[in-house]
Amino acid sequence: MVQLRLMTDDKALGEQVLELLQEVLEDAVDLQAGEPTRLTHRSGGFRAVLDLRPASSDEQLLTAVRLQRERHLGGLLFKVGDEVELEIRQSGYWVHEGLEDEGEDARMFYDLAPGTRGRVVMVRDYPNPYPYVVLWEVHGHPEIGVAQYDLRRAPRRSAN
Repeated sequence: MVQLRLMTDDKALGEQVLELLQEVLEDAVDLQAGEPTRLTHRSGGFRAVLDLRPASSDEQLLTAVRLQRERHLGGLLFKVGDEVELEIRQSGYWVHEGLEDEGEDARMFYDLAPGTRGRVVMVRDYPNPYPYVVLWEVHGHPEIGVAQYDLRRAPRRSAN
């Protein structure tokens, strides 16, 4: 096992550096760190020891998934119920399950112009290129997954 030792005469500085180091080590996918062991210092300064070892492949995967999920959730701009508008044109198709069962061409095409309003009905809490599912106010359109930067917050409507 490898040990990392921190020593300084300035106790506050030692605590600050240890806290920063723990944040860095927490994000390290290939390295596992144990809890720091604080040791006494003759003049009241700071001494601590951290045990380090290479991470196993299972630990690496769990750490990578946790970090990616935290970054994903921390970067989301909208929540369920928010009214949004499209920034860019969205077009494509979805499969109508009722028509599919009857053996017909079940593709339902859509073409949504910039400025089309909708409401966020679901936010995917796992990393996904289309984290928002939006129900559009245009008749006949399904809930469609949309990328974050293809949306903007819709202005409030006047109460006329």
